[in-house]
Amino acid sequence: MRRDKQLAVIDRLLATIARDDSRSDFDAASATIDVTRYTSAERLAAERRVLFRTLPIVVGRATDLAEPGSYLTHDATGVPILVTRGPDGEVRAMLNVCRHRGTRLVEGPSGHAKAFVCRYHAWTYDLAGCLGHVPLERSFPNLDRPSSALVSLPCAVRHGFVWVVPNAASRIDVASWLADFDDDLECFGLSDHVVFQRRVGVRATNWKLVMDAFLEGYHVKSLHQRTLARFFLEDVVTDRSGPHIRSVGARKNLPELRGTAPSTWDFRATTTPFYAIFPNNILVLHPETISHIALYPKALGEVEYVHTMLAPRAPANDAERAGWQKTWELIDQRVFAEEDLAIAESVQSVLHSGANTSFQLGALEQAIKWFHDETDRVIDRG
Repeated sequence: MRRDKQLAVIDRLLATIARDDSRSDFDAASATIDVTRYTSAERLAAERRVLFRTLPIVVGRATDLAEPGSYLTHDATGVPILVTRGPDGEVRAMLNVCRHRGTRLVEGPSGHAKAFVCRYHAWTYDLAGCLGHVPLERSFPNLDRPSSALVSLPCAVRHGFVWVVPNAASRIDVASWLADFDDDLECFGLSDHVVFQRRVGVRATNWKLVMDAFLEGYHVKSLHQRTLARFFLEDVVTDRSGPHIRSVGARKNLPELRGTAPSTWDFRATTTPFYAIFPNNILVLHPETISHIALYPKALGEVEYVHTMLAPRAPANDAERAGWQKTWELIDQRVFAEEDLAIAESVQSVLHSGANTSFQLGALEQAIKWFHDETDRVIDRG
C-alpha cells in the first residue's frame, strides 16, 4: 500500500472518529443473508465447482519450494495438485495423477525428489511432469509421450505466494486478478516474507461463517473483549477492488496523530489492515508480522483452515523471536481458535433450528454483504 494511500486512509479514519460515526451510505434495511447459504448442499456444490475450480487459489509459499527438487501437494480444493520447483528454478503445478492408470502419483504433503515414480507400474515423470522411463515400453507401441505428460495447471508465484487455478483449461494472471490491491501487497513487501509459524486444522463450521468474521469489526468489543479489544477502536474504513475487500481498523493510539505531521505517521502502528482476497483468503497485517488464513470447505459444516504467520525475515535475535512467538500464540491460539473459530462453530451448531431464515446486517457489517454478493455474481457467471 503506497504511502499516499496510507495517509489518505488515516485521514478518513480520523474524520470518522471525529464524527463519532462509522455509518456509510450502506442500505442496512435491505442487507440480509439467507441462512441457506450455509446449509444448502446445492450451494456448496456450486461454490466448489466455480470458486474453488476456476479462480486463482493460494496453495503455499514460494519458500515452501526453496530448492530445485522441492515439491508440495495440495488437495483442499478437491483437485489433487502437485507443485514442483524444477532444476531451472521454475515453479510448476500439475495434476497429481499418473497418466497410465490414474494412480495418485505422489503421497505426503511435501518433500524433495529427482523424479516421481508411480508405485503401481513404475511410470516415471520428471519435475516438469514430462514422461520419462516406462517399464517394458515395447508393450505400448502407440505411446505418445508428449500427450502422456502430467496434466499441467495454470500456476504463478506472486507476492511470495504460489497461486494455482485447479483447471487445466484456464489461464492465470494474478496481478490482474488482484486489481488495485496488487500494488498494496507489493508495497508491503510480501514477496520477501518468510514463514514463521503455520497451523493446519479442521473445524465444524461452514467456511463462509469464518470469512464473515473477518469482514466486520462489530464483534471486536464483545467476542474479543479479553484479547484484541484493548488495542482497537470500533472505527473501520472499507474499500473494494475487483472482488476483493480491504478493511482498515483504527487502533486506540490513532487519535494521538491529530495535530502531528503526516510524515511521522506510522501506518501499521496505528491501524490494522485486513484484506479479503477472494474467494477464501484473509490477510491481517499486524504491526510486525502478517497472518495469512486460507479456508477450504471439506463438507457443508466443516472447514479446513491453514493459518500461516509471515515475518519480514528470520528473527534477528532471541528477543525478536520471542516477541513474534507471543503474537503468534495470541492470534492463532486465542483470537482465532478460541474466539473466531469457536463462534463460527456455535452459529453452525444451531443453523438447523429454524430460529432464523436470514441474518440482518448492520452498517458495520457491509463487507459481508459485498462478499456474498460477489460469490453470487461469480457463481452465476461460472
